[in-house]
Amino acid sequence: VVLTNLEEQQKIAACLSSLDDVITAESKKLEVLKEHKKGLLQNLFPQEGETVPKLRFKEFEDSWEWEERNLGDVVEKVGSGVTPLGGESNYRKNGRPFVRSQNVSWGFFLLNDIVFIDEETHKSQISTELKTEDVLLNITGASIGRSAVVNKHVAGGNVNQHVCIIRTVKMTLNPLYLNQYLISDFGQKQIHNCQAGGNRQGLNFAQIRSFLIPLPTNLHEQQKIANTLSSIDDLINAQSQKIE
Repeated sequence: VVLTNLEEQQKIAACLSSLDDVITAESKKLEVLKEHKKGLLQNLFPQEGETVPKLRFKEFEDSWEWEERNLGDVVEKVGSGVTPLGGESNYRKNGRPFVRSQNVSWGFFLLNDIVFIDEETHKSQISTELKTEDVLLNITGASIGRSAVVNKHVAGGNVNQHVCIIRTVKMTLNPLYLNQYLISDFGQKQIHNCQAGGNRQGLNFAQIRSFLIPLPTNLHEQQKIANTLSSIDDLINAQSQKIE
């Protein structure tokens, strides 16, 4: 132990302890936000066996009941990418974003360690080019079930085989709404019930297409729900960054 006089020891300890207090306080705020969102998720989606949620926005209270649809009936695409031959040797410091499962979190992207591929490699995987508002879902490993919606930071890029691209029929299913449902307890229950592959957790495309999605038939109601939950995601993300 490297020691200085007691007065300086106390000054150093007080300085660091005050930061500990700030981190603890900000962490409590983060937990409150997460609990708030969890409560909204439970109330803005119908419970099992019910046709409408406990809470509806006032302007939709007199709207029709929701319908339950197979995801496969309301999507244009369900598929994943591949890791380029040569693996990490293909990664570049700039170029087309290459999204891996560690980049997909709970409703947002973690881009600190995003890698890139060159144009030639991208063209060899053109069928998996990401479009704005594609929903990306992790389908293998410990991060299975995490999802996020493609934004300007990753649009035009590609994904590897551990990430599924879900492209919705936007006139029927709002992608932001789908993303929020997938990361809710209701969506996660379906994901975990469908897992296959023995010791290695995994989802296949047929299972993903079989997911049952409760849908307001009014697209404006889907959008309102998605916007409400996404705004809380933004607060949670900002609070997490503040703590870091």
